[in-house]
Amino acid sequence: MCYYESKLERGSTGCLAYRTPQFAGVFRVRSERERIMMATNEFTRRLPIEMLCLTLLRERDMYCYEMVQALTTRSEGKIALAEAGLYIMMYKLLKKGYVSDNHVVLETDGMGRSRSRVYYHLEESGAAYLEKLIEDYDRTTEGIRLFMTYDPNAPAPRKKPRKPRSVAKKPKTKTE
Repeated sequence: MCYYESKLERGSTGCLAYRTPQFAGVFRVRSERERIMMATNEFTRRLPIEMLCLTLLRERDMYCYEMVQALTTRSEGKIALAEAGLYIMMYKLLKKGYVSDNHVVLETDGMGRSRSRVYYHLEESGAAYLEKLIEDYDRTTEGIRLFMTYDPNAPAPRKKPRKPRSVAKKPKTKTE
């Protein structure tokens, strides 16, 4: 257990809180969602998040909060992402031309302020990039599966004999 975990306490609201060493006496309240995200943060760094988000966009145009909710729902809470990280990734995909964005104004109040959302759309180059990501992911997971199930006492797999390359022969020409 690290120093911070040893300082976890239940606050008056029932949420987990911890005392920060930098500010003695100051408590930071963590919601249940934040606690789950902290626990899965190390794991989600290694996930192919681009592949997951582009897969969602292949189905339909979405905005970032909607993508976060869909990822959490479909993974049954196993994958929890922060919107901020997703916005950074979407900006990089936008810059590369894999997605495009569409700013939609939802409503305007009487004070002249408007509420808007940024919907992201998968472009053709993004669809091709997604197929490449899926191929790489499949090859990597298959390699990991083979590695993890390797039995050093098992007989080595037989290699298929290679077919000899045929060399095209030039037709003989008659010289007169």
